[in-house]
Amino acid sequence: MTKQFGHITSDILQFLARVRPDLPDPVFGFLGGSQANKGQHAALSNSDHDVLLFFPHIPAPVSYTFRSDNRKRKYDLILRDAETFAHDIEQEVVITGRGTLLQLATYSHCIFGNEDDAVRFQAYTKRLHETGPHVLHPDDKIDLQDRYTQSIRRFQIQCPTKEQNLLFSLALLNRLSGDLLRCSPNWSAQGKIAYRFLGEPIQTLDPTYQGLLSDTRFRLAAAFGIAHTTQQFDDFNFLIAKRMDTLHAFATQRKKPFSPKRERTVPFDIQDDFASAITHSRISPESFSFYRRQDSSLECASAASTWAHIKIGVVADAISRERFISRPEEYHFALARGACAFTEMCAAIYSNHPNSLRLDERVQLAFEHHPDIAMLLEQALEGNPEPFVERFRSLLDHFGNSPAEYLYRPSPSHFRCSPSVELAQALNLSIADFQPA
Repeated sequence: MTKQFGHITSDILQFLARVRPDLPDPVFGFLGGSQANKGQHAALSNSDHDVLLFFPHIPAPVSYTFRSDNRKRKYDLILRDAETFAHDIEQEVVITGRGTLLQLATYSHCIFGNEDDAVRFQAYTKRLHETGPHVLHPDDKIDLQDRYTQSIRRFQIQCPTKEQNLLFSLALLNRLSGDLLRCSPNWSAQGKIAYRFLGEPIQTLDPTYQGLLSDTRFRLAAAFGIAHTTQQFDDFNFLIAKRMDTLHAFATQRKKPFSPKRERTVPFDIQDDFASAITHSRISPESFSFYRRQDSSLECASAASTWAHIKIGVVADAISRERFISRPEEYHFALARGACAFTEMCAAIYSNHPNSLRLDERVQLAFEHHPDIAMLLEQALEGNPEPFVERFRSLLDHFGNSPAEYLYRPSPSHFRCSPSVELAQALNLSIADFQPA
């Protein structure tokens, strides 16, 4: 155990002793996210501590959010064993291109266990990260320029107001940053602060493509500033479409292009089962909306409330005055993520079928119920994010049930599979201990 993280490990062990006394001691664990960074990307005052712990065995994969006993530190705690982590790799990383957990495991500090074992394990996860998710079949690839251009044209046909233009362009900027990340070696990073990840130099990246990413990042920031000043957003919106086409064409010419994130579908069956309900809420807006409307006596209603608190909390915390002052470029991308998440949450609250709504329709729906939202975004762009953040958090009032304690969010117990030989070796385990998947 690394001494410099003693206060963190103490917080975690106290929490586990209180909430999960059934679990053995962790084999090893990692502290990632902004808490693992130094210098200009060091954690801000309200940054969470993202912690991944490995155990010999756990009944089901699970996560918690809690504060230290002295209330000074906030934790997002993720618990896994070899089989549940193997499932994450097979489903989240390889197939759908969602690499958040892999990012945490790879770019982090060891805070529990033998550091030599941790180095071996992170060498394995780094190889996975550099390989990236599966390349989509050519027939499955999305024409990203067409997707953006059509979305913009549909929006313009409706003769939007300048207020609607602001919300639409911010949401569009967020979607672009997410697609840029999916096509970059930082494909596993979170889009809420995409400006940072799109600008980080990557040794394994073709210098031409790296320059294109960085140049796009600066052009977007400059173009949005001009659009906001002049209230003329058309040029900015079409810059997004054109730039996305150039980047995507370049990415698909690479020796191993990275996949855009593929949305997962789930069978739409209602189960009075908390683990299934919160998992479906996380990956399907349609399920999330349905669970929200259910009788409060059902576990699925509590699951919808829990997921809403997680989603809104994570996005809103990144939109702070502190970030505006110290990292203004990051702040504007975080605000774009907030604007997009606001439309997504409005769709889940005010529509029974949010999956069928296009971005322009979500923007219109948000304005129907929150006609002053553009004014709040204007204030946020000027460095006063509190009114927008307060309105964003007020959407939680539409969820009648209280969230689960510690935002407890399990996955179904069958979310596990036999680890590969490489993963077993990285965890210093014998593959003979596991049954074939």
